[in-house]
Amino acid sequence: MRILATWAIMSFAFLQMNVALAQVSVDNTQKQLMCLAQNVYYEAGHETVQGKVAVAQVTLNRVHSGGFPRTVCGVVHQKTQIADKTICQFSWACDASALSTKIATSAWRESYRIAWLVMLGSVRVEQLGEDTMYFHNTQANPHWPLYRVARIGNHIFYTGHKND
Repeated sequence: MRILATWAIMSFAFLQMNVALAQVSVDNTQKQLMCLAQNVYYEAGHETVQGKVAVAQVTLNRVHSGGFPRTVCGVVHQKTQIADKTICQFSWACDASALSTKIATSAWRESYRIAWLVMLGSVRVEQLGEDTMYFHNTQANPHWPLYRVARIGNHIFYTGHKND
């Protein structure tokens, strides 16, 4: 009887631990999804669906590349220190005024939905390969030593090597 009671207690503890781990996993997935949705919204929230998908896809490409942080939130909020200046990978992440502006509800909902679909692997822009890691707004001209892959909406997308 004592062995059965011990087994029951251990099983219950194991079940509780798995439930707790599952909750952490769900909470973390939700956090990563929210970071991706924010990046889609602030970078391409008022662009076409294809433009939003492209931004989400590049963000996830960075996560999976090994050359950037290993989480979506890490990639989105990555900062680089150059001399005494802090530079964000995505300009909105360093711009407090961007975060304080009123969110356009329909654009936010679409950005969130697209982030979710891209995370699931349900949608993608075929022009952009897994090595497409960079983009900038067409109004900027950063003179990057990279290879242009595509222009989608108001963004130009790049890879680090020449595509044949």
